[in-house]
Amino acid sequence: MTSLLLSLFPIAAWLLAGYIVGYLLSPRTVSLLSRAITPFVWIMLFAIGYRFGQQLSVMHQVLLILQTAVLYSVGITLLCSLALLVLFRLAPAYKR
Repeated sequence: MTSLLLSLFPIAAWLLAGYIVGYLLSPRTVSLLSRAITPFVWIMLFAIGYRFGQQLSVMHQVLLILQTAVLYSVGITLLCSLALLVLFRLAPAYKR
């Protein structure tokens, strides 16, 4: 359980770094980067789904896999939400 929680921190750190870089770059640059990154995200999601499908062939591991997925998703969501809350409170108000 501890190793699972420790594996969340690098993921959260990369997500936080992405938020900070996106905040610092111009909207045009962010738009170009998001269009370039989107195909890689789809490929990564496909690969994760493929691996998950392979793991489902061993049915007694399904509960463990689902528990791990829920823990990852809840942990990352909470950490990123907390980071965004801190970031928006520390950053000056964005004027349009």
